[in-house]
Amino acid sequence: MADLTKVTGVANADISKVDGVAAASIEKIVGVDKPSATLEGRAIIWVCAGHDRHVATATASVGACFDADGESNADEALVCGYRTWTEYTRPSNNSEHQNIFFGLDSSADDIWVTVSQHNTQEICYTDDILTAGWSTFNPSGGDLKAGDWGNDMFIVAGEMSTQQLITSSDGSTWGTLSISAVGTLTTATVYSMVTDGEGLWAFGQEDRLYTSSNDGTTWGIVHDFNDGRLIRDLAHTKDTGSNSVFAMAYNTGGSNDGHAAAAKTGDLTTWFDTADLGVTDIGGTIYNIGGGGGTFIAVNSNDQLRSTDAGDTWTHGSNTLAQADVESVETDGYGVWITGHQAGRIAYSTDDGITWRNAPDTGGEKWTGVACNVTTKDKK
Repeated sequence: MADLTKVTGVANADISKVDGVAAASIEKIVGVDKPSATLEGRAIIWVCAGHDRHVATATASVGACFDADGESNADEALVCGYRTWTEYTRPSNNSEHQNIFFGLDSSADDIWVTVSQHNTQEICYTDDILTAGWSTFNPSGGDLKAGDWGNDMFIVAGEMSTQQLITSSDGSTWGTLSISAVGTLTTATVYSMVTDGEGLWAFGQEDRLYTSSNDGTTWGIVHDFNDGRLIRDLAHTKDTGSNSVFAMAYNTGGSNDGHAAAAKTGDLTTWFDTADLGVTDIGGTIYNIGGGGGTFIAVNSNDQLRSTDAGDTWTHGSNTLAQADVESVETDGYGVWITGHQAGRIAYSTDDGITWRNAPDTGGEKWTGVACNVTTKDKK
């Protein structure tokens, strides 16, 4: 096995041991597999995007967090990239970021995309997330809410007054795709979009799920739950058999309880649902679910619904998160998770969502989107 390249920014040449184990002998960090060779030596950048144009960035090693003595994260005195966030305000108009996504452009270089609630800057993009140099694209059709990247394609969606999706193969040149011919589609807002990175895409509208098997060229309805639910978010991971799995966070009709459900992409009509499994809901308006490394986590307030077997079983964690008023969640697929909250709060977990810690308060921002620059997260 190759030597560890960096730990929290320290070069391998300067590391002799971690928890008493020689760097060259380390296969796991805090119980999490080291990332694949394509990530060795790469600085992992985490980004939170929020209202009033705010962006916060943090750089950290994959999968671990260490204290000043090189020991694993046993206490709060951590020297850890997930605790160190640098914030800036993107210039120009007062855009309310709704979400953020990472992908690669046509030259396989990094590109970051936000979708926003703003009538002239619905899409913002940059190839240098650590600075305030952003470009914008203004499609017709209203505010955008959701999106994803995979297989060299960005697809985003939101308000559906014009019944169109916005697509890009490089993150900077954008076009519109009409889906008005799709049966049962209405003008209701789309809050969710996901891909398996291998050509399959899905979005939810109200209680219906739509898919494309050719990277968004054509779409059709795959399942109508017909139960009044509101699909709030979608996520993807793979199970131990390397089968792709989609999961959703949704609110039930009427009672507005927050639930999660998962289905293998080979049969998106059969779902393992927390409501059917007798798992306590997490109440209120559930906004987000993240997936990676075989784990799904859906969040609301300071509760979570968590599955570590790609959605076959779920557990409800009450008051598990480090902060209430959670707005967003994401993982690197190697056991690290970040949540963005209201009032400038950011929290992190380095043990696949078992425990959570607070990062320093960044101010009064509402962090509505989280992303990291791991392109291989279950999409390889």
